[in-house]
Amino acid sequence: MSDRFRPDIVISDRNSDPIAIVEVKRGTSYSVPHSVAQLARYMAALGGSNTFAILADPQYIRVFHGDPAGDSNPITISAPEILRHYDADYESQEVYESYLTSLVEAWLNDLSIHWQSEHPPGENLLPEELVTRLQAA
Repeated sequence: MSDRFRPDIVISDRNSDPIAIVEVKRGTSYSVPHSVAQLARYMAALGGSNTFAILADPQYIRVFHGDPAGDSNPITISAPEILRHYDADYESQEVYESYLTSLVEAWLNDLSIHWQSEHPPGENLLPEELVTRLQAA
């Protein structure tokens, strides 16, 4: 996969098997169906049936299990509800894609190693398998 076409974040376990492939989008100009198709291509190249795909934008974090193109009912979480825990001013400023990626990465790291809180925001909304695999990574 060329450098130009790779996901924003890939979380792997200790055996280098992917746990989650994350794509971050900013603004309203992107298309959710196009981004889901992009994630599906990443999953075909990098993931497997046990890999989770995550699509994050300033408003929502969508979590798909397996092929995102085949998951018509992803878990959808309010991004502001999650990300304001890592930047209290999240909702009052313009957030650029690179910073949004950093905030999503901070949240995923918190889910993994609980560096910020004992029970990171949204942990109870995610599939238990994803949380367990993140914590074991």
